[in-house]
Amino acid sequence: MQATQQQKFGALNLLQNCLDVQSGQSVLLVCEPDDSFYNNDVIHIVEQESIRLGATTRIVKPALIKGPEAFPDSLADEVDKTDHTIFFSRIGDNIRFTKIRGQGSKTICYALDAELLASAFCTTPHNIMQEILDHLLDDMDSANEWHITCPLGTDLKGTFQNQGSRRTIKDNAFTLGTFPVVIFPPIPCDTMSGRAVITHWLSATSNHHYEPANLVLDHPVSVFVENGKILEFESDATTIANVRRHYGHVGSLFDIKPYNVHSWHAGVNPMTYYPHPAVENIERWGSVAFASPRYTHFHTCGDYPPGEIAWSMFDTTIYIDDKKYWEDGEFVYLEHFALENHSINSALHNSTQTTKYIGID
Repeated sequence: MQATQQQKFGALNLLQNCLDVQSGQSVLLVCEPDDSFYNNDVIHIVEQESIRLGATTRIVKPALIKGPEAFPDSLADEVDKTDHTIFFSRIGDNIRFTKIRGQGSKTICYALDAELLASAFCTTPHNIMQEILDHLLDDMDSANEWHITCPLGTDLKGTFQNQGSRRTIKDNAFTLGTFPVVIFPPIPCDTMSGRAVITHWLSATSNHHYEPANLVLDHPVSVFVENGKILEFESDATTIANVRRHYGHVGSLFDIKPYNVHSWHAGVNPMTYYPHPAVENIERWGSVAFASPRYTHFHTCGDYPPGEIAWSMFDTTIYIDDKKYWEDGEFVYLEHFALENHSINSALHNSTQTTKYIGID
């Protein structure tokens, strides 16, 4: 296919601004066996631009894996000898908290198709979004408490103190980079208490593939939590029974304690959008939507990141030390940051104020 100028911009934002690919370097594109999840067009555009930059570029299509422990040695060998590895594959999500050998860069790309690659989601300069994320992390690392509410009655509080010892948020970061900038590292929930109201579904976290991966909720579910442990569920009797059955099933699959809430995070990229109804493919939807400030999710069922079952909350308000950073799903911190940093204001103009469709309205 002949790439458009915007599609090329998106590809070069990945290759140059995010990865700093140089002529003579090697680039490995790890793709899926078919194009049902990632569209082939986006892969070919990135391949073409990588070759044009003078990089030796290869595509491999390994089979999908059940979880991080199944990462194949043959692929690890390929990654180990490559300057830049880009995952256009759910394998990247499987290993995002797993250390993979090799000194080269390793990045998950969340541009599922050429349309997303050409959008502001992927063409907003990567260095600008990274600068915003770095400042956010600095704020969080100097903060003490957080507080999350939502219109349905969520009221959760916790601290940035983890198991009695101070850690930086970056200690919990993905072991792979992401393109575009999508989210901050997960914040531990071992001090979290209160009420969470979850809607839409319980979904898999992409750590492992299992069936059924999702439990669609007919009614919202209130979950009462104390110090990161689920105490009880509140909803209609049928929904509660289904939720308990799902937690029991997933817990038994991996021999883990199901009623643990490990961590949470919220999207930081207001340019995120997903053009299809989420219910058509919840897994594919979640691989993009988690970047949206409208979406806050929690890692549960397991005492490791990212657990096995995710909670979904939408349009939350989040306070960091009593300062509002998200308001009704809008990343208001971004407005303050842009006002204080005039050099990036034009790049974000009109992007931060528009609520993007992410498949749930």
